Amino acid sequence: MRFAARAQAYEQRSEYGRAVHAYESAAAAAPWHAEMLDQLARFQATCSQAEFRNGTKAVENATKACELSQRDNSGHIDTLAAAYAEAGRFEQAAKWQRQAMTKLSAETRPGRRADCEARLRLYQEGQSYHGQYLLTGRLIARYNFDEVRGKTVPDSSGHEINGTLVGDARIVDDPVRGKVLELDGDGDWVDCGNDPLFGMTEAMTVSGWIKVTEPFNWRTVIAKGTSWKLQGWTNTLKFVCGLNVPGDIGVDSGVLGRKSINDGR
Repeated sequence: MRFAARAQAYEQRSEYGRAVHAYESAAAAAPWHAEMLDQLARFQATCSQAEFRNGTKAVENATKACELSQRDNSGHIDTLAAAYAEAGRFEQAAKWQRQAMTKLSAETRPGRRADCEARLRLYQEGQSYHGQYLLTGRLIARYNFDEVRGKTVPDSSGHEINGTLVGDARIVDDPVRGKVLELDGDGDWVDCGNDPLFGMTEAMTVSGWIKVTEPFNWRTVIAKGTSWKLQGWTNTLKFVCGLNVPGDIGVDSGVLGRKSINDGR
């Protein structure tokens, strides 16, 4: 529905006042629609800005969403757990979070399960969930190219965020590193998907072994869409992240680091 799409766009731009109005309009226009109620409840429970959160209303709307989906939708139950946590009812939050985890399908990636488990621990510790990243300090994904099967590049972190070779991307033998990924820079890459675990919002480390045969100005090494990327810049590497900056015309929206790190070669 247009109200819901508009609400999500407002939320992504951190226009929370407009977002809550649009979410409320979407739920009012379709009170029989579980997804509209769920989205409103999740915003009321987890918005990063306290003034827009309302645990009591979140519980009410999340409960209605769960009833409409016969309490069989893991996402709706997950929202109910977050709502109870925001309302300060942490035992109920933990109870419903465990219930949400039982509704995950057999095809659910380990990364999604790890995220659910992290929220359960949060509620058991008497804390609410407001969209904060919960896996700080954990290895999210690791690709070493030694065990590529066809086009599939396995993730050895345990989260099974496997990659897929695209275009002319291929695995070759390097005399120093063994099996490595070779890219010619013309429409080839490894697609690792858009798993929520890649949505790091705190300190993060991106590491890799890269050997270039020519200057790679603006060449992306690894990226999550426009959220963050590691890219080449003259003879250096730059880490770049996307920011929502109100009135970005004429505003310097860059965040610059000053520390140079290299091996002297």
